[in-house]
Amino acid sequence: MNIVSAKYVHDRLSEKNCSINAVIQITDSRTTTVHVPLPKTEEENKNRHYRAIQEWVKAGNTIADAD
Repeated sequence: MNIVSAKYVHDRLSEKNCSINAVIQITDSRTTTVHVPLPKTEEENKNRHYRAIQEWVKAGNTIADAD
């Protein structure tokens, strides 16, 4: 999975980050955006997109702050 960028989404009611919007490269000329909820339990931590984002961060990339 080739992640191009990632940005937190802020929940105004809880005043916390609740998810991540990640742009993923599908082909050389096509991307898609996926909405990835932040895990609240260890079971939710198994989301493949969330795991890919964590690997992307470990490789030196940064998730942008929410607006």
